Amino acid sequence: MEKYIYNETSSIRRLKIGTCLFLLAFSFVGTHLVLAEEVNPNAKLVTEEKISSTVEAIQPVNGKILSNTEISQFAKDFINVKEFGAVGDGITDDQEAIQKAIDAATQGLGGGKLYFPEGTYLVKKIIQLKSNIDIRLDDKATILNGINFKDRPSIVFMTGPFINGGDKIFWEPTENISFSGGTIDMNGVLNEEGSKPKNLPLINSSGGFAIGNSTNVTIRNVTFKDSFQGHAIQIAGSKNVLVDQSRFLGQALPKTIKDNAMITKESIQIEPMTRKGFPYALNETGVKSENVTIQNSYFGKSEKSGELVTAIGTHYQAITTQNPSNIKILNNHFDNMIYAGIRFTGFTDILIKGNRFDKKNKEESVIYRENGAALVNAFSYKNDKDILDLNKKVDITENEFNISDNNTIAIRVAKDNAEYLGKVTDIAVTKNIIKNTSEDSKQPNIELLRISNNLTVSDNQIFGGDKGIIIEDSTGQIMVLNNRFYNLKSDFISFIKSTENGKESVINDSIGDFNLVTENGVYKILKNTLSISNEKLGNSILDGLEKNEEINTYESKSIKNTVTNSNVVLDKVQVGWKQLEGKWYYFDTLGKIVKGWIQADNWYYLDKNGVMQTGWQYINDKWYYLNSSGAMETAWLLDDSKWYFFDETGAMSIGWVQVGKYWYYMNKSGEMLTGWQQVGSKWYYLNSLGELIINTITPDGYYVNDNGEWI
Repeated sequence: MEKYIYNETSSIRRLKIGTCLFLLAFSFVGTHLVLAEEVNPNAKLVTEEKISSTVEAIQPVNGKILSNTEISQFAKDFINVKEFGAVGDGITDDQEAIQKAIDAATQGLGGGKLYFPEGTYLVKKIIQLKSNIDIRLDDKATILNGINFKDRPSIVFMTGPFINGGDKIFWEPTENISFSGGTIDMNGVLNEEGSKPKNLPLINSSGGFAIGNSTNVTIRNVTFKDSFQGHAIQIAGSKNVLVDQSRFLGQALPKTIKDNAMITKESIQIEPMTRKGFPYALNETGVKSENVTIQNSYFGKSEKSGELVTAIGTHYQAITTQNPSNIKILNNHFDNMIYAGIRFTGFTDILIKGNRFDKKNKEESVIYRENGAALVNAFSYKNDKDILDLNKKVDITENEFNISDNNTIAIRVAKDNAEYLGKVTDIAVTKNIIKNTSEDSKQPNIELLRISNNLTVSDNQIFGGDKGIIIEDSTGQIMVLNNRFYNLKSDFISFIKSTENGKESVINDSIGDFNLVTENGVYKILKNTLSISNEKLGNSILDGLEKNEEINTYESKSIKNTVTNSNVVLDKVQVGWKQLEGKWYYFDTLGKIVKGWIQADNWYYLDKNGVMQTGWQYINDKWYYLNSSGAMETAWLLDDSKWYFFDETGAMSIGWVQVGKYWYYMNKSGEMLTGWQQVGSKWYYLNSLGELIINTITPDGYYVNDNGEWI
């Protein structure tokens, strides 16, 4: 994208009289700005109810020049960590000063609001988070992990006091914690030998947050970088947790790590409260985590560390624990995870929607797992004694998968071993788009193994790869409807069952819609709308199936009142999308190549040769952004560490933009600005999220009125 040279900000002149701040009330004719608790600026695919911020908005104060008493009241609206002795030079240990500031804020000083100005704050001991606090970091503020003790956690923030000489934590109940802005540097970059962290040689792992036994926690617009083996955020036995608009960059792994140990390294772990899940804790209640939302965030490598192993999930469950429930993973970008974007076991009611998953090949990766990857992996923990709900009510919908690796599955839901106890039930895989450009794919795009009941696979589009959808040893109600396949090398949909002689394909290369049940391991078609135009169906569809006399199983023509759209293989006709020599084209119903804008599930732009475009595009004097799948972006976009906003037409916005109840300001290059900005003759202050603040004192001590103007 062409960049403009444009200076938005010059020096700010401020006037102070003695110790008092000179404030002048000034009326403004125009739009009245109001504060909101929360806004989701990236609602391209998903609109969900959000977890509200836990700290009330600052009450506006209007009037003439303020008295000393009124100014003192304003001073209570926040406290600066440097007022408690924090230095922020990256050398001085600021842990004690930060802890004092947190303790004061939770007692009500500054209205519970704590501010970190620009600087690097080294901490050599864990900081304890407490209830009723709102911590805000300047965009250029970094908290640097310096916690270097053997056999103790090296985690910057925890929600409980340490006892037993400092080697164990007891998670007392905490609530109403908000943390936004800045960077948490977990300091896990490896030494030259690649065996341990260069700066923290005694630790086993490093992390940013350990949240246990907590309620109402919000983490927003935070960069987490360079963990060593550990979880950037660990959530145990907590509820109402929101992680929003954050970045998770880089995970350092020792060269000697074994595969079975590596795959347990989630960047965000969501789990019940157990000592096995978090060995430094004394709590063993088994209480679940619930109402957890991870949204609008980016997961990828950093400049100094490799890719993340797994972005979100867990790897443990037991009969004594409650399944984590009501988990939402929305609108995130998982960029080349080593093992999985999302990997979980023992979850109930999880929604995975509107995310983007990219998986590169070995040559393009810093760290590569030879045993393969599954970008969404709902697996089963090894359990041969306890009957558990392995995974239940899993909804995987409207996600985008871009795969160039031969050994990667897009979606996998499985009971991994027939000997395991418990069930996997109520699974929906719908409306996903999978683009598989690997040259010699060895894996199916979607694998569904030993689902016990209520499996729905519908409206998915699969471009390329070896096999389309495999459903194996699954029982109960199964619906396979309206899926589309493009340029697959092998079977489109396969139903497989295990026999004494190995695995047997009982339905293969099938194109119709299916509504199935199984009895005694045998598939029975209840209803179908099989395509009579496909010669491959014939008798091979019915081989190995028992006839169900009550509903005339073997009927090959459409049945009244059933879905009439069918699973379709589109590489036999040139209608819709077609990949030719590595480029995507769109063919209309006459077989002609479409050019310009086209709406096909989303808006796409094809150049004068009909080639689908991606990235920044300047079209008719406006900038647009087309993602790696060619789809036009609307709403918020993070590109090269800068935020942009695109209106409902897809055009990039400049100047003032209202999103929800907040105002933002974009410069002439479309970049969202923060901090002090001069627009016309007026000065405004935009917080670390880019939101215009009104009717309050700015972090550096100046009053802005109800229009956000400094007066």
